[in-house]
Amino acid sequence: MIKWFVILSFMFSILLNSSSHAMAVEPLDLVRLQLTRECRQCDLRAAELEGKRLENVNLAGADLAEANLQHANLYQSDLQDTILQAANLQWTFLLNSQLNNADLRDANLLWSTLMRANLTGANLEGANLGGADLRFTIFCNTTMPDGTINNLNC
Repeated sequence: MIKWFVILSFMFSILLNSSSHAMAVEPLDLVRLQLTRECRQCDLRAAELEGKRLENVNLAGADLAEANLQHANLYQSDLQDTILQAANLQWTFLLNSQLNNADLRDANLLWSTLMRANLTGANLEGANLGGADLRFTIFCNTTMPDGTINNLNC
């Protein structure tokens, strides 16, 4: 009973938060993410996920354009082929995450932890990487914020 109350409360807060955005998140996709920790190819555009604990989630191919993931924990998550264009990832924990072929154009990654993240084929053009922890990050055919290609770890 308590579990259903938590789920319904979560759904209600999502509906309230998403109604103010121009691009609407699919509320059922957010519920699916919360219940199963997997939401491949979901529509999570402009989702309010600030401070959420999303460790080990599978969001491969999901659309998170303009999502707010500030202070979120995405430790060891699968974000391959994910659209994170113009997303707020400031102070986000992405340690050991798979961001292969992710679209991170114009994303705010200020002070984020990308240590040991895999950015093979990712596009970071226009992204803000100020203060980001990039130690041991894998760069291979990665488009950097200035448009150059980084092949450091190919």
